[in-house]
Amino acid sequence: VGNLEVTVEDEFTYYAAGAPRVAGATARLLDGYSAGLITQTISDTNGLASFNGVLEGNYLLRVTAPQHTSRDVAVRIEAGSTNKVRVLLPTETVAYNWTVVPTQVP
Repeated sequence: VGNLEVTVEDEFTYYAAGAPRVAGATARLLDGYSAGLITQTISDTNGLASFNGVLEGNYLLRVTAPQHTSRDVAVRIEAGSTNKVRVLLPTETVAYNWTVVPTQVP
């Protein structure tokens, strides 16, 4: 078995003072072949999400966060080590909401 450490970043990590990372992001570890959920965790205040005791193999890492675009990353877990992955989630600064109002045309 091995461990996986995920660092979740966005544009603010590179351009804002203090290089803040994305806290509260959901990291899901999925089976690399069937995409079935293996386990999930939430990134801490430092933008770190950890998976411990993961069987060696190929996985799909899906990271999502509010007001960010989700990202899927293929990862390989090597036994006996902590595998590290950095994931950049683009920030969604604009959102559109549509409201449909029914009307009758004479």
